[in-house]
Amino acid sequence: EPAGGDGAIFKCQQATGEMEGGGQNGVPEKMRIAVCAWADHSTMGVAMPSNLGDVMLEEAPSVPKAAELTAKLRKEVRVEK
Repeated sequence: EPAGGDGAIFKCQQATGEMEGGGQNGVPEKMRIAVCAWADHSTMGVAMPSNLGDVMLEEAPSVPKAAELTAKLRKEVRVEK
């Protein structure tokens, strides 16, 4: 669980996809992004934090960093009852 998770369930992993036209005109052959999801008693969400520069260089994303960014996003969008 990333810091700031407040008991929510978080799952993150790297996803890879083939790029149409990859290898031509500066388009990378593959795109690697981190995909994170969270759920708690009343909410669920999905985030795909990415950096275009890293995508274009075909760099692998930092899954722990994506988890931390997703936890921050969850904290920002929560509404207290």
